[in-house]
Amino acid sequence: MSKPAEPLVSIVTPSFNQGRFIEETIVSVLEQDYPAKEHLIFDACSTDETAQVLARYRDQICATVEPDEGQADAVRKGMTAARGEIVGWLNSDDTYRPGAIRAAVDALAAAPDAIGVFGEADYTDPGGEIIEPYPTAPDMALDVGCFVCQPAVFVRKAALERVGYVTTSLHFCMDYDLWIRLRQIGDFVHIPQTLATSRLHGESKSVTGQLEFRREVVGMTAERLGAAPLTCLYGYADAIVRDRAGVDLEQPVSALHKAATIALTALLMPRYHRRLSRRDLQLLGARLQSNRALVGTDPSAES
Repeated sequence: MSKPAEPLVSIVTPSFNQGRFIEETIVSVLEQDYPAKEHLIFDACSTDETAQVLARYRDQICATVEPDEGQADAVRKGMTAARGEIVGWLNSDDTYRPGAIRAAVDALAAAPDAIGVFGEADYTDPGGEIIEPYPTAPDMALDVGCFVCQPAVFVRKAALERVGYVTTSLHFCMDYDLWIRLRQIGDFVHIPQTLATSRLHGESKSVTGQLEFRREVVGMTAERLGAAPLTCLYGYADAIVRDRAGVDLEQPVSALHKAATIALTALLMPRYHRRLSRRDLQLLGARLQSNRALVGTDPSAES
């Protein structure tokens, strides 16, 4: 009896002016020890070296170069076009660790009722050096933060179709929004293995647009969950205080800054967070003990 064919896995990569990183992204897919895969790249007419990189790999990838309406639009195009039974979403500045796709396929095969899987991931700097692990949680815990790293997630295409793919009106937290909607129709399996890296650099949207990013997260979670996670609300208040005071993202904050952020969080709570849980308070306490900036310390921080 012949061995059943392995499921096709589609990897979707939105791309725009990440030419210095995208080759590493492509190579991390090509070097996976899983042959039944396709890599769909949707590039929004980049003006840097991206075109030259895509040309070098044109026989091994499927690249579409055309204008789009932003990252979420490109991801939606890719997910819609994907032929695979399983879909991964890998941004053009992130990478897969060796064996990531094989681990995801095996985990889904062992859990046929699961709609997706997610694993561990590392934050890396522009040079690809590990900064720290991404703060994941086996139970996802989406009601208290985004404890899921987007490039370390693989989802069944059928589940994506059911929820309508990504929400294109979102510009920063379309991944967090997608996980919430997917969890409403099924369960994920956690893989205790590092599957991907998430690169932090000066051009990352979550770095350059902190205030807009935090505002969008709070609004989306308040709508989807009925209450914005307290850590997300604190992050939004922190971004507002930093913006008003002209304090850089990486700059340590003073006791006065923290006091102002706590006060603003309390003022925002009647609108966005009307219930408190023990876990909320534990996570907020951990944030208050840290004197670091938002990136790398807030579970909802994505690149």
